[in-house]
Amino acid sequence: MAHREYNTVVRPLINQLTAMGWHHLAGADPGQPAHHPARSGRTDFARAVYPDRFRAAVSRLNPGPGGRPWLTGAQLDQLWELLDDARTSGSGIRGHLAATELLRKGVNAQLLTGWRKGDPEHVRLVDWENSLPPGEGNDLLVVSELRVERQDGRSATPDLVLFVNGLPWVVIECKAPGPIALDQAVSQVIGYAGAHAEAPVPDFVRYAQLLVATDRERAELGTVTSGPEHFAPWRTVEPATEDQVRQETGTPDDRPLSAQAVLVAGVLRPDHLLRLVRDFTTHTGTGSGAAKIVGRYQQFRAVGRLARRLRARLVTLASGRDPGNRGGVIWHTQGSGKSLTMAFLVRHLRSSPSLRRHKIVVVSDRIDLEKQIRRSLGAAEEEIHRAATVEQARRFLAVDVPDLVLIMIQKSRRDDAADDGTPETLDNGPDGDRHLHNRVANDGAEIVVLVDEAHRSHPGWQHARLRAMLPNAAFIGFTGTPVIDQTRKTTREIFGDFADLYTLRDAERDGAVVPVRYEAHHVALEVIEKVALDARFETTVPSDPERRERVLRRFARRKEVLESSAVIACKAEHMLRHWARTALPDGFGAQVVAVSRKAAVEYQRAIVRARDTLLAELDALDPDIVHDPMAHEYLSDDERALLYLLPHRHLLAAVVISEVEGKADPAEWRRWKLKSRHDDYIERFKQGIDSFRDRIPSDPSWAAETHGGPAPAPPSTPGPGTGEPWHREQAPSQRSGDGDEDRDGAEEGGPVAFLVVQSMLLTGFDAPVEQVLYLDRKLTGVELLQAIARTNRPYRAKEWGQVVDYVGIGPELAKALTAYDREHLREVYGYRNIQVDHLQPDYDGEQPTADQPWLETDAAADRLLRELAKRVQDFLDRNGTASLDTEEHREDLLAALENPLLRGKFDNLVRDFLTSLNAVLPRPRALPYEGLARRLGEVQYLARQRYRDDRDQFSPRRYGAKVRRLIARHLEAGGVEERIPPVEISDPAFMDRVRANPDPRARTAYLTSRLRMRIEARIGGDRVRYQRFSERLEEIVRSMAEDFEAAAAAMQDLVEDIRAADEDTAAPDGLDPYTERPVHSLLEETLKQPDGTPLPPGTDLVQASRDLTVEIAGLVHGPHFGWLPESRDRVRRELRHYLEDRLNVAWGATGPLASLLVELAEARHGDFRAYARRRGR
Repeated sequence: MAHREYNTVVRPLINQLTAMGWHHLAGADPGQPAHHPARSGRTDFARAVYPDRFRAAVSRLNPGPGGRPWLTGAQLDQLWELLDDARTSGSGIRGHLAATELLRKGVNAQLLTGWRKGDPEHVRLVDWENSLPPGEGNDLLVVSELRVERQDGRSATPDLVLFVNGLPWVVIECKAPGPIALDQAVSQVIGYAGAHAEAPVPDFVRYAQLLVATDRERAELGTVTSGPEHFAPWRTVEPATEDQVRQETGTPDDRPLSAQAVLVAGVLRPDHLLRLVRDFTTHTGTGSGAAKIVGRYQQFRAVGRLARRLRARLVTLASGRDPGNRGGVIWHTQGSGKSLTMAFLVRHLRSSPSLRRHKIVVVSDRIDLEKQIRRSLGAAEEEIHRAATVEQARRFLAVDVPDLVLIMIQKSRRDDAADDGTPETLDNGPDGDRHLHNRVANDGAEIVVLVDEAHRSHPGWQHARLRAMLPNAAFIGFTGTPVIDQTRKTTREIFGDFADLYTLRDAERDGAVVPVRYEAHHVALEVIEKVALDARFETTVPSDPERRERVLRRFARRKEVLESSAVIACKAEHMLRHWARTALPDGFGAQVVAVSRKAAVEYQRAIVRARDTLLAELDALDPDIVHDPMAHEYLSDDERALLYLLPHRHLLAAVVISEVEGKADPAEWRRWKLKSRHDDYIERFKQGIDSFRDRIPSDPSWAAETHGGPAPAPPSTPGPGTGEPWHREQAPSQRSGDGDEDRDGAEEGGPVAFLVVQSMLLTGFDAPVEQVLYLDRKLTGVELLQAIARTNRPYRAKEWGQVVDYVGIGPELAKALTAYDREHLREVYGYRNIQVDHLQPDYDGEQPTADQPWLETDAAADRLLRELAKRVQDFLDRNGTASLDTEEHREDLLAALENPLLRGKFDNLVRDFLTSLNAVLPRPRALPYEGLARRLGEVQYLARQRYRDDRDQFSPRRYGAKVRRLIARHLEAGGVEERIPPVEISDPAFMDRVRANPDPRARTAYLTSRLRMRIEARIGGDRVRYQRFSERLEEIVRSMAEDFEAAAAAMQDLVEDIRAADEDTAAPDGLDPYTERPVHSLLEETLKQPDGTPLPPGTDLVQASRDLTVEIAGLVHGPHFGWLPESRDRVRRELRHYLEDRLNVAWGATGPLASLLVELAEARHGDFRAYARRRGR
């Protein structure tokens, strides 16, 4: 660990942890490797657990009668085996979830051998309340430099590991502040503890509840199944106070708390960590595909605030006062996990002794929303009593037990038995004058009613009836839509003040949602005019061009026009091609909102017809163009667009419409109305196109294939070798004309790329894969605000959601926002400017490009790309490279990028620029930047090949498909890959590839990197020889400044010498080239030293080398030598004594020589074991 990293990041973190109650143990001194397991309280480096600490803690936490420990040593051993045995609970994520379940819920004591009647019946493994004094409760230990030997022989040494009762709950990786420091920390901590990492530490995967990466200025957390994109910041210290944290960290009042200090205080404070693991962790999926989820900071904060309000309410009740019904409003922007917050609240109430008696009622107002909430409430781990009828709802509410009830607001009906003959009156306020015909179902005060989408139903009769049925309950509103209405009673007046606020801007900053962008599209006036004439509209079309356009645009919003087959066909073709160009390459889906159910069905047909037309155009492309990597340079825009689509040929459009009571629909609509079909279409849509194809190659380098790289066929339908999963020969059933199912685009089990709806799935529908919403129906008010948020869920390569407007929603959006208080909108959205004048159809001013929601797509994209391109250009200027247009300039930059810190800055800038460019491609706004993107991609690719640092952040895997294809075409067209030498210098093509680079700097860079790799790989097996090669290489590198051409020639000679040495199996006096000869070299080199002692008289060096090799082979023949440090230490000690006693080597010299001999034995362990077998050892 570097001292800068320790002083700026690790030490402050340790000090903060100890100030919060953790005990620190140092596995090694700062900056030094961990060599002695005893430093970290262990006997070896094989495991990352403390079984004795676990047993001691569990014994303390479970006192028997009289307060004395009752668990026997055998029972404690049994508990440890139950928790730690992967054979019974599985390994990987399965084992992790099983172990976490035991930790959270404890163990039935009657299962323990020796349990007797009268003994406690439950064993807790953790004191979740952390209520006992230090030394009597949980064992809280933080270990720095905790070395663990993995089974592949490599060691893992996280900077910090937090242990609770002997188990590693938190793994932390720290980096000194820098441009890529956090990315490196995330990558490294995933490598240590990620369930899907290449070689993680099994104990970390099994027990680690959180993974933390920090560089002090930025800090993020994830779980054992998180990818880098899932790590998220933590921005609250609650329920601790900022003053408390400042005191613990020594941060003065005039300085903000660092991101690290906030995360550590908010998450790793013992009380907070225990609460987070107990009440805010869950998982999705099953088996090896399960994903561990931990609550975000706004969910943790909101639940804590609600719990404190409910406790205060109980105090008020105990004093004999009326606390009222107002529980508060949780305003969390749409898409940020409100349903899961409800589930975490249920868990937390059940875990809190003072709150667990509460009955919890969850209220929704739509069937699809109820289904979503029901799924999310599964995380509450409690039986859900769903009321299917009005009578069942009343019966469930009347039961005075702490259960979980789910009802729809529509079940709150008038109660005829309570009709007293007087008229009903309604006042929306909680204290208003109202008279309702409803009996009290339950007058208990320990009832919490959670109202989802609270802004919608609260002013009506049904909500008032629910309040009448539960007169003393606490009502809490959940919403992500503005609530302070200027014309009617407000959500805030009914539910109380905001309990927690998570604004749109907060969510965008945290990556919990993506911004939503807007663009408009108009159908040709000629098409609208023809439809208007056919419909015989009363208003005539004027001849004046301006008036004609205004009238026709007004006609375009009429239902008759919106349902017209001709208009729908025009829009469907635009939708399909827009989606195919912008969303399909990255696997995104789209939703179409039609004016009616009839229009929805017609859209489905029109989209499929548009697909077939597009396929025909793709098939008609000239094969010479298809296979020409330079084709994009000379084709028309339409032909370029077709080439963009060529690797992607899967598409299916489904319609989701509902039954209308009493209305006879055409028979062919039946398939779109069936509930079972709805569920299937929605599930296939949510899976995304990527689940039906393997899109990203396993090799992280650029895939330089013609027109975008390999696009493998879905596993179930292997193609004929074309690399195109939509190839006609591969899937003939996808052509139109092969049966009804295929003609209308409903191939059984295939991907669903479009969902077409009228009003379903516009609220509460959560599909992260949806990137585009095509609006062809006038929406108003709350429905509009909610619909445009359907596209804001984050997904891989998704920079923003997109609304494409065909009916002109600008005026409706402005009207919807005007209904709300202006300051309230600023408060909940987090933007000072919430005007939407720029979305008006007649707006002719300059489009805003930042600092407000719903920006116009092209304007925002243009500004973003200009800013990012300028940052890249500034970087180039600062480093003496004004342009990348020539190979000489690119070599100048590549030479500068040898500095890893500069390479990290470059990587960050390029990643931001290319990620944003991918979101904009292939729009015209992106075209001016394609040349820069190609050159930057080439430099990044060459830097990665040249310097071989293997950083995941220096890989194109995180870029979107459109940018990857753009750069892949450039690499192939320019023959760049043909000039990259193989990694192995023994490859016959190595020198030819090296010489293909005309610039000597390129040749020497490749030769240097490949030679260093070769030397590093071989030096352990023949240190003396390869040390000489290494010294020779460094001498050549030092001479580069004087003459690159001479240095390149010298390196080529060095390559030939190393090749010859590798091929040379002849040895003096018949020594074995893989074992005896390198031993001979090490022994000879030691004896040559000025202070070396001669061998005993009469000793032959060759025979001594053979005897020493026999000794080594005997010591290392066991299988554990390669990965057990204790075994290597034992061999090192034995060899030191052998060298002193048998070969007269001075004791002081035996240490270094024995270490080199052990290093040799590690590098060539297989050779020494084979040698031992030949010798009969």
